[in-house]
Amino acid sequence: MREPVKSSLHWPQRRPLSQPVCTFFTVRFSVDRVPPKTFVPTEKWSAYIVVNTTTVVSMPVRRPTSIKVPLLPPQTVVQTAPVYGNLKQRCLELVGQLNEFATERADLMNTRYPHVSELEFNGWRSATDKIFRVRYLRQIKNLRDELGTFHFQDEELDEILEADDRNEEARKIPRRSPFYGSGWITTVHIRVLGERLAALASRIPQN
Repeated sequence: MREPVKSSLHWPQRRPLSQPVCTFFTVRFSVDRVPPKTFVPTEKWSAYIVVNTTTVVSMPVRRPTSIKVPLLPPQTVVQTAPVYGNLKQRCLELVGQLNEFATERADLMNTRYPHVSELEFNGWRSATDKIFRVRYLRQIKNLRDELGTFHFQDEELDEILEADDRNEEARKIPRRSPFYGSGWITTVHIRVLGERLAALASRIPQN
């Protein structure tokens, strides 16, 4: 009877656990001494079976240190209400002046109508337009822009002012032209401007 072949096992030198070891070694053993779960069958069994085994020595795992972040107290958001000052009062005062001026100019013409020539009528319209521009037009535009900073806008008010800017050349038409006076501001325009400015003033909250 054939004697069993002695197995030769080459073990790596032991090292401390603090040093990782990753080694490859070869195990030679006989068929009748193959340990369970490591036997590798082949078509022709031989007396020697070579098994490559990897040995890994695990290192102790150091858990990450948890860092405690201090919780900040909730922040309170303070919203400051817009300060309108005396904007509402200035708007209403200008509205009163516009209505008074429109009434004064209309009464001046009504007392003389119908005994008014075309030349006198055009002179009255021209004077109304010029006085309005000197006294009130810049005030209206300034208040319109100031109201816009608080998001108060009126479409009809903007249309009248924009149309007046476009009619600058029309106001230069000579008297002999049939279109003379087509770019003037009338008492009707003045009343509408006062109404739209009053509507904007009504949207301003009281301080």
